[in-house]
Amino acid sequence: MLKVAGGGGGSAGAVKYVGTWDAATNTPTLTSGIGNQGNYYVVSVPGNTNLDGITDWQAGDWAIFNGTVWEKVDNSEVVYVSNVATGTGLTGGPITTTGTISLANTSVTAGVYGDAANVPQVTFNAQGQATNVTNVSISISVANVANAVPDTREVIAGTGLTGGGNLASNVTISMSNTNVTPATYGGGSNAAEVTVDAQGRITAAANVAIPQGTVTNIATGTGLTGGPITGNGTIAIANTGVTAATYGSATEVAQVQVNAQGQVTNASNVAIAISTANVSGLGTMATQNANAVAITGGSATGLSNLSAANVVITSTLSANLSTSNTAAMPDPSLPLNPEGYITVTINGVAKKIPYYGV
Repeated sequence: MLKVAGGGGGSAGAVKYVGTWDAATNTPTLTSGIGNQGNYYVVSVPGNTNLDGITDWQAGDWAIFNGTVWEKVDNSEVVYVSNVATGTGLTGGPITTTGTISLANTSVTAGVYGDAANVPQVTFNAQGQATNVTNVSISISVANVANAVPDTREVIAGTGLTGGGNLASNVTISMSNTNVTPATYGGGSNAAEVTVDAQGRITAAANVAIPQGTVTNIATGTGLTGGPITGNGTIAIANTGVTAATYGSATEVAQVQVNAQGQVTNASNVAIAISTANVSGLGTMATQNANAVAITGGSATGLSNLSAANVVITSTLSANLSTSNTAAMPDPSLPLNPEGYITVTINGVAKKIPYYGV
């Protein structure tokens, strides 16, 4: 082992052996900080010469100048080996000068081991070397595979099924045949009659004739047309004398005539006319702005300032009137003097209407 001691940095560059050096007497003389870079001396005699601060020099040490200062390569602890033997698993020894130590070959055959179907089985010696390798087929027990079903299990075919068996190989489950004959059943004059078991399978099937009727003639009565029918035909509702239209409105009532079959045989519009006697809840007339109003029932009270034309009173008139027995007749030729006058305004002009107590 080489140990370098001393101050300063720098690179030694190429080294050159220039001789031995007596460190006790400094022979040949070496001076601190002076020398040729890369030159070195081997200490032949130990001593304490101070060379750039280094005073411990042992036989075998190197004094080497790095271009700036002297340094020491400490060789005092170097152990020299004279014989190197090789142990188990190694070859090349013993070595007394130079030689090569290698790993010894084992009995294993060099190659690639292990694949999708095989796992390598390896034997190792105490030195960790493989001494034997073989391929072993992968075989895993079903007990070591999670959720796997062992081939000792069986699929049992139940009622209405066939097949099944041990799971060591593929098994097939099929529906077993029943006694029914494959065919088309029903249609035309026949109905299909089937028997179904508890598993929902049809176990028997047959055609059953549909009973045929004995009707040979169909007649049509009142209100119908199309008969008599002895083969194919169509029965329809007969037309009546009514005109197809919309009847009834806000001012007219639809008047219809119905026969015994419920058919409308005649229809017409009749104007709406309702007698006041048939209307309940009629109120008292307070204001009527119209001409030729005929009040044919009821009474009108509390009237004042009545302005009207062509007023016809068909019943008794009661009124609070202002009268005067001394009013003068506008025409003295009248045979009788009136009891008084009713003052009315006609077209904005006050008029006196005489009335007689006869």
